[in-house]
Amino acid sequence: MMEILSGLQASAVYRLKHTMASLPKSHSKVLEEMHTIMSQAGNYRSFRAKLKECNPPCIPYLGMYLTDLTFIEDGNTDLHKGLISFYKRRLVSTVIRDIQQYQQKPYCLETVGMIREYLLKVKYLSDDEQYKLSLQREARGGAPPKEETKLRKQATSGNIFKTPKKAKDNKSVLLDPEYGELFYIDGYKFYERDTPDVNVVLRDSVLVAATLPKLVERLTDKGTGDAAFMNTFFMTLRLFTTPSDVLGLFIMRFNMPKPKNHKMMERFYAERLDPTRNNILALVRQWISSYAADFRNESKVVAKLMDFVQTLKATGAAAARTCEQIMTLISTRIGARPAHEHLRTVGDRIARPSLDDESGRRGVDQAA
Repeated sequence: MMEILSGLQASAVYRLKHTMASLPKSHSKVLEEMHTIMSQAGNYRSFRAKLKECNPPCIPYLGMYLTDLTFIEDGNTDLHKGLISFYKRRLVSTVIRDIQQYQQKPYCLETVGMIREYLLKVKYLSDDEQYKLSLQREARGGAPPKEETKLRKQATSGNIFKTPKKAKDNKSVLLDPEYGELFYIDGYKFYERDTPDVNVVLRDSVLVAATLPKLVERLTDKGTGDAAFMNTFFMTLRLFTTPSDVLGLFIMRFNMPKPKNHKMMERFYAERLDPTRNNILALVRQWISSYAADFRNESKVVAKLMDFVQTLKATGAAAARTCEQIMTLISTRIGARPAHEHLRTVGDRIARPSLDDESGRRGVDQAA
């Protein structure tokens, strides 16, 4: 619809006042309705309302969405109080998802030979040719047209991750309120607790901004993430970080520090470690499945991911099936192959450790 209106706004057509006035009232009414629907007033308020009434398939006016993205980009900073503005990424993700919903259902069009042949053979007129025909239709000075003339117009139409202030070597960060003192892992980025306006910003319990580790923490923790959060994160991650950094944090989170008190170990595995690890593997699987482009031309990232997954699989990790699904997706969606195919047979030979076998668990942890 917008392309039709754009064609009618071309100077060669727009100047034809007498021709437009001679149109049947029914045609003029349709044209007026089109202008009303596609009006930019109220940020395309009429068009947005009309679009909600449409059932796919349909092709919305992409210029409206580009305008939305421009306003979001110009009106919101990448950082909020020094933290990644996840509020901005959520806005961007919402616009992109609106576009994607119209890509799900294709048009079931049948070829109409006569129309196809006409479109293939129609003559393209340059701007100068169009204007010459326009003058033949209505001469300069506003004189009424002397003869009918057919007019045709063919429509053509970073890593801003701000590293959080280094923890002041506060030993309290190693004390977990549920499991007591944890083993220390040098460089582990998830020791810090949530500190309002320092590493997270919440507004009415909704995440507005956070450091990258805090975003990953919420994404991987059981019960804190959701599908919308996940889609927003993966859809926009290249705006504020890199696939390599995210994968590194996933692997780091997978190998989280454990309690020093062995009596807490079984409960720790059941309540925190196993659910978090399962979440991470499920996230990686969804990441490759829906956003495989993040891994193309990223050979080092793919190699790191394959090595991580193959190691888990070879040592008989509990989520072996998910690991197999991830390797299949790497092959089909990214086109990569394992560097050492023999690890598959090795993995089949190693028995899966019992959930009650602490030594088996440690073997998996060390390998991971």
